Amino acid sequence: MLCLKVETSLEKDSQLKNQPTKKSQRYLPSLAYHSSL
Repeated sequence: MLCLKVETSLEKDSQLKNQPTKKSQRYLPSLAYHSSL
């Protein structure tokens, strides 16, 4: 379950990267958190 959640979150982050928005800035910390894992 956790792996699936991480994958979905990464996909969302990648989509936000393609379309930079104010929300993407809020997700940047989460992306760093996943990369740290």
